[in-house]
Amino acid sequence: MFTGLLLPVAGDGCFGSKLFIGLDGSVRQETLYALVSIYIKEKTGTETVAVYLDGATPAEAVTKDRADLVFCENIPPAGRVVFKKEEIPFIVSGERPQSDLQFTLVIPALKKLSGLLPADDFSSLVQAVASGAPPLATAREFLDSRGWL
Repeated sequence: MFTGLLLPVAGDGCFGSKLFIGLDGSVRQETLYALVSIYIKEKTGTETVAVYLDGATPAEAVTKDRADLVFCENIPPAGRVVFKKEEIPFIVSGERPQSDLQFTLVIPALKKLSGLLPADDFSSLVQAVASGAPPLATAREFLDSRGWL
């Protein structure tokens, strides 16, 4: 009777789901992905995964559930803008970050980061990454130096 309790069972936990972020692979978007992925992880505990658009439009990536969030240089016709800052790619949200309880803190964190991040600082980070600096290390050092983590 109790042997059934001893067998391993596969199951989904309450934590551990990842947020998929669509980007085009440009230096600007790679730099923004590094900033956003670190900030989201530190502030919400949510892991992210980069999903490269490979020719798909940001609107297609969001509406076809290929990405939960997507970076775009212009606001696409689909999705909700959750990060809007002059001279920085927009971040548009699909349905999951807006309705899934495990991602409740993600959109407020992105809005806070949008308010904190000056466009000039972002441009400096992009230049550093374009010159060969590793995006994640550069982003972490920047976020730490500002006391945002």
